[in-house]
Amino acid sequence: MLVGAEQGACAFLNMPILQQPEAYLGNVAELLDANGHLQNEGTRNFLQTFVDAFIELIKKH
Repeated sequence: MLVGAEQGACAFLNMPILQQPEAYLGNVAELLDANGHLQNEGTRNFLQTFVDAFIELIKKH
């Protein structure tokens, strides 16, 4: 996620930015197993919405 000066610089350079969806993940260590894989299918599906939105942004530009 870009904030402050970073987002302003991207806007100045006319760079597309994925502004929505947005989320903050807390307790990430509890979401991952010992190998770093997501343990919860609901979390995986939730994060997939971000991947899908990013793919759509790439297709537009």
